[in-house]
Amino acid sequence: MSAVFRTAQNLKDVTATDELMLGNFTAVEVVAELETLREKVDKSMKQLDTTSKELSDTKEELVRQIAALIHGDEVMNND
Repeated sequence: MSAVFRTAQNLKDVTATDELMLGNFTAVEVVAELETLREKVDKSMKQLDTTSKELSDTKEELVRQIAALIHGDEVMNND
């Protein structure tokens, strides 16, 4: 089976002795690039999770403040 059709996980097993060429890149270079991209995706996902939590917290605070305004309560700013 050609390394081109291996899954990204299996590409980790490609060694420098593989003579597969993908364009101007060796299989080892492709694996390194895939690892770099995976790390970037992981970092982006963590940032997205953090941003999502911050937005959720902001939404909850806005709902609380709107409810307080509707009921005539004093709105306290937590800043």
